[in-house]
Amino acid sequence: MITLETFYDKVKERYETLQPEDIVREQEQFLYQTTSEAEKLVSLGNGQQFFLQEEALKQLCGRYEIPFRFFQRMPASLKNLTLNHFIQNNPKSRSFLRIVKGNSVRAILSEHYTPFDDVLLFNIVTRLFENTPVEIEWNSLTPKSSYCRILLPETETEIKKGDVVRIGLNISNSEIGMRAVRIEALIYRLICSNGLIVP
Repeated sequence: MITLETFYDKVKERYETLQPEDIVREQEQFLYQTTSEAEKLVSLGNGQQFFLQEEALKQLCGRYEIPFRFFQRMPASLKNLTLNHFIQNNPKSRSFLRIVKGNSVRAILSEHYTPFDDVLLFNIVTRLFENTPVEIEWNSLTPKSSYCRILLPETETEIKKGDVVRIGLNISNSEIGMRAVRIEALIYRLICSNGLIVP
């Protein structure tokens, strides 16, 4: 079981590694290209290449209602033809791109999308519980989402003999549009081997 400060350090480390940058661009400024090595968007202005992570490519296909599993089975020439047809025939359509590590696209979403970074979220949470004993019962940082379950040991109560509960919070977020920030109160039963949660 790690501390909240340790979890926040993990979040900061990932943020510093990814070095995210958000840009909004007209879609027709890009040309899609696929090779045996990579899927990418190439800027028609300066030739800069942005390499698409799988989730970003899924989101790009989703914007044009192209089934992703079907798209994956297409030959490269048909992939290029299909996506570029839609990209170039949607005038004045703008997209939000989250760029990481300089030239890797982590997400492609609506121009109106505003991410809430994990580093900001868990900075707020860490400061909120600065003077309160807490335990991180479970945590996960995945490419798509972040999760953290916080328990408050000082709230521990025996509701009946041998049945002890604690109050806590489930916190989840996605920086790439998979989910909104969610903070849910919970009651955690210690009697269960996997900790029954009552929201």
